[in-house]
Amino acid sequence: MDGAQIATVSAASIAALAAMATLGVNVETAYRKERREAHRKSLEPMLYDIQDALHEVIATSRTQHNRLVDGKASASWRDKGDKASKDLDRLRRRVRYQLPGLERGFYVLVRVPNWTAHRRGSQEGLHLLDLADELVQLLHDAVGSSWRTGKTPSRRQIDRIDQVVNEILALSPTGPRPAKDLFDIDDSVLSDADTDPAPIAAS
Repeated sequence: MDGAQIATVSAASIAALAAMATLGVNVETAYRKERREAHRKSLEPMLYDIQDALHEVIATSRTQHNRLVDGKASASWRDKGDKASKDLDRLRRRVRYQLPGLERGFYVLVRVPNWTAHRRGSQEGLHLLDLADELVQLLHDAVGSSWRTGKTPSRRQIDRIDQVVNEILALSPTGPRPAKDLFDIDDSVLSDADTDPAPIAAS
């Protein structure tokens, strides 16, 4: 085989390798695109429900807190917060695989209406709500970003959410849970029989 033939064979081999590499890149790109689309489609039916439930939990809890501060009946707002919490908890369970790393954030928010009642309009309760408000925004952004990009939440997003979760847990009340008054008059009565679950362990 002379030099010209060797050069021809070499060029053909290089072209074949380049074609295979291009094919591999195209297949990988198509696979990633397909995965992103599948991720987006799995989140899309629940996207607005999740974001609505997030904001409903904090809105009802803040109203409950304000009424406790003013000495007004607040049990109806706690009921609304409990309903929003149940909605959020139901959604949390459905998206735990699509949104790994956000579980602690969702779970803490589910408990905010009860913790608000437990704080009975105190300054600590207000601080807890301010942190919960920040957590809601972080979760809102993480969920929206995950849907837009078709990717799971980033490490930076998860770390920031966990940081706020730990700050909230440091303020979370322990001990008896406030009992709901039968006539929606006083939400500050404590029941010795009904206690909160143990606080979530900080990571």
